[in-house]
Amino acid sequence: MPSCLLPPPLWAFSAWQAFPVRTLFPNVLETTGVGDFWSRRWNVGYSQMMQRLVGRPVEAIAGSNAGVMAIFLASGLLHELGITLPVRSGFGLPTLYFLLHGILTIVGKNGGVS
Repeated sequence: MPSCLLPPPLWAFSAWQAFPVRTLFPNVLETTGVGDFWSRRWNVGYSQMMQRLVGRPVEAIAGSNAGVMAIFLASGLLHELGITLPVRSGFGLPTLYFLLHGILTIVGKNGGVS
């Protein structure tokens, strides 16, 4: 949390602690393809968590491409819960969007469109 959002007595404590953190969105404009964007550039913490919780288990059972698609499907469903359901509009669109990006990621990984 930026120290400017903390109450003044906590500023000094915040600066003193100096917890090391990684950049969540490193060099987004240097993306080389859809797969690079989602795996290394956009919300890296979320990407790593989904890889561990969804991608690797599915990959172990059904292969690399299935692991990739499972991650994008899970992301689409989570966005449905967080965005579509509350506004009660656009059902299926976030999932469709993420599944399309999953397909583009696989195509790029296999030497097609990057």
